[in-house]
Amino acid sequence: MNRSVESSTSEAGGRRDADRRSRWFDRYWELYDEIGVRRRGDHVNRMAGALLRYETETREIVALLDGAERAVFYNWASRRLLSVEFDKHGVDESSEKTLIRDLSDPDAWTARYGRSLCWAR
Repeated sequence: MNRSVESSTSEAGGRRDADRRSRWFDRYWELYDEIGVRRRGDHVNRMAGALLRYETETREIVALLDGAERAVFYNWASRRLLSVEFDKHGVDESSEKTLIRDLSDPDAWTARYGRSLCWAR
């Protein structure tokens, strides 16, 4: 492989990684701030981190509701909007509830219910 192609490929990958890290930190601090306002305790950092660790390539956090007791995730693969409880130990998968099936645009849902949400991306 040509060195200039290798270099530009690694530079582009590095920029994507930096963008991903920046988005992660931005979202972390947004969640941290909102959870800190809504919930008691000194484990806000662990709760915000637990929510972001629950994200996958197909599942993304889109909102907090119920006084930041539940998080809403959109699953891109199944096109479902899911709600789960969380605490300093992580996300409680057994508390998962499907809010909507066959949803193509989670932003439309957050726009519609924005006033009743604690936080939305």
